[in-house]
Amino acid sequence: MAGRAPACYGLALLIAISPGPDVATTRAQAPAQNTGLVVGRVVDAATERPIAGALVSVGLRSTARGSNLITVGPRILTSSDGYFLFRDLPQGTLTITATKAGYVEGEFGRRRPDGPAQSLTLAEGDRVGDVVVRMWKHAALSGTVSDEAGEPVVSVAVRAFRKSVMSGRRRFAASATVLTDDRGVYRIGSLIPGEYVVAVPAGLSAMAPFSAALGQPVSLPWGSPPLNAIQLGEAALVLTHGTATPPPPAADRVSVYPTTFHPSATHVVEAPSVTIVSGEERGAVDLQLNPVRTARVSGFVSDHDGPLAAAQVQLLPAGMEEIALDVEVPVAVADRGGAFTFPAVPAGQYLLHVVRWGRSVGIAAGTGSDSRAMRPPNFVDVSWAHLLLNIGDSDITGIAVTLQSGVRVSGSLAFEGATEKPAAARLQQVPVILEPVEQFHTSNSPWQGRTEADGQFTTSGVPAGKYFVRVGGSPPGWMFRSATYNGVDLSEFPVDVQRDISGVMITFTDRWTGLRGTVRSRQGQPDASATVLVFPTDPERWMGYGMNPRRIRSVRASANGEFGITSLPAGLYHVVAIADESTADWQDPRFLEAAAQVATQVTLNEGDQRSIALRTREVR
Repeated sequence: MAGRAPACYGLALLIAISPGPDVATTRAQAPAQNTGLVVGRVVDAATERPIAGALVSVGLRSTARGSNLITVGPRILTSSDGYFLFRDLPQGTLTITATKAGYVEGEFGRRRPDGPAQSLTLAEGDRVGDVVVRMWKHAALSGTVSDEAGEPVVSVAVRAFRKSVMSGRRRFAASATVLTDDRGVYRIGSLIPGEYVVAVPAGLSAMAPFSAALGQPVSLPWGSPPLNAIQLGEAALVLTHGTATPPPPAADRVSVYPTTFHPSATHVVEAPSVTIVSGEERGAVDLQLNPVRTARVSGFVSDHDGPLAAAQVQLLPAGMEEIALDVEVPVAVADRGGAFTFPAVPAGQYLLHVVRWGRSVGIAAGTGSDSRAMRPPNFVDVSWAHLLLNIGDSDITGIAVTLQSGVRVSGSLAFEGATEKPAAARLQQVPVILEPVEQFHTSNSPWQGRTEADGQFTTSGVPAGKYFVRVGGSPPGWMFRSATYNGVDLSEFPVDVQRDISGVMITFTDRWTGLRGTVRSRQGQPDASATVLVFPTDPERWMGYGMNPRRIRSVRASANGEFGITSLPAGLYHVVAIADESTADWQDPRFLEAAAQVATQVTLNEGDQRSIALRTREVR
């Protein structure tokens, strides 16, 4: 727990930075008696050395505005020995944040780069004197890019992807992109310490026909920076900014440089990762590009009204169920007759994917078939098509792609308990969410439904696929319990939506289920450095649970070692406390398997509010 400030601080002069325009308003709204004091220091996490000149700010978590933060007082710079001091602070829950060029943002309680932070609770007149804010230096990766002849590739884009585990699956999130210089050399700086793969993205797309001689680069009338294209027969191959120019085409057939990972892999699972620590400058992360032969893929896209001009057709890499990779995919734009062409597609398995966003449409209110009332236009009508393609050396032509109407999920809300049912206006604010199981592309983002005053809901039309049915927030006093259809809870077991589904019952209860307790170190002291993990005892549920899981949770212990997790479904759980710096990939099933060996097993029945005392454990 944070200690009391000493009577004398021995601090160097701190420089106040003029606050933003909202601070005056904040001061007017602040409590009349602001008597709190906080003294602390900003240090380098790797060396524990003080960081001078870091900009420190304090935020007050406003209970009136939920989780919003209000800046409290001026921002200040740390002294030469890293110290900062804030006077006249209001009572409440505070956050303390530090920034400085060359460092990852630091926050009180953070034990690893971009890890969870802690809040500092001040009572009126509290004087806290041992606050430590850690910061990590940015790291960098560098190397050279060469082609199949060993020649440097100039002005090609190089991208770093940070590796993590989400929903039990590997994810590679794009972090930064730079261009090689005239020597084929790149350097990616300002990276958060962590594990990365480095790649040169293919950056190739296809557009409608252009009148240009075969192989002649043409300038397209849009794009910033300008896009260039190579005419290949009736189609144009777009070279986006930073794309490696392919070898000259031969007989309308072109070889291209596919997305290539260090050192020369064409698939991310074959690429070795590079781990960089705070302040590290890692060199010799070189890449060699090798061209591959391609095939032409073409066809027509239409819906029930006929050809779809300007429809965007994507080729998504198939077989990526266990991996999320944030990289661009080939896109072709249909011409006025609905014709599309991908002039240069490397061999592989792809999902041809089209989603057409229509106009917002109103949907009849009420449940009766003769209802004539219309809701305000708040849904987006969607049509879609999916087609699995195996592409080899031979061209694939004449593909007929017919879009289907989006499918909808509907049902009603139910409330069980003694608490008064929410008012009609509040029911309309309950967001029903369809969360796709696969979220590896932007087209697979969550879809929100609409709830009526009588508790009936309907989602907007969505592409067919597997979805969880969840809510984005419960009415005050109520806990989301289940979304049941045919005896299955769709909030935990996804449904394959191939046609409209009705009769889903979303149930809320006022019998809250949760877990709280304390964490102590091996020496028996409250452990503020711990993170508590809660996950099912069934290993089958450690993967594929979506982006907002209900049963797999983590929470940072507070400054006095306390923790609490609310809204847990009833069931059998493992609960374990470990040092937060060891939890970067805690959603990895292999990590959970090891954590289960040292965890405490807890059974939660509906309405249970269990309290548990934990000791920080080491997971090996």
